Amino acid sequence: MALKRKPKKPCNDVNQDAGIFATGNPETVKNSVSAIGVLPKPYSAAELAQAIRYASAYRAGHPLPRPGNLHLLG
Repeated sequence: MALKRKPKKPCNDVNQDAGIFATGNPETVKNSVSAIGVLPKPYSAAELAQAIRYASAYRAGHPLPRPGNLHLLG
């Protein structure tokens, strides 16, 4: 389910997708285009922090290596 996705240009639009789903059933959101990725449960506080840093950098247009526990969508 981990698809490659190139970061977009920096965004000032609050509605641009940079969200992350956190779910115990990642299959239900695998075709979604309303978030950049899914963080399957269970996850640790450190894994959540890594995913948030990734999403923040993605939204700013500064690519970071994808955290291993975050599955990219789209």
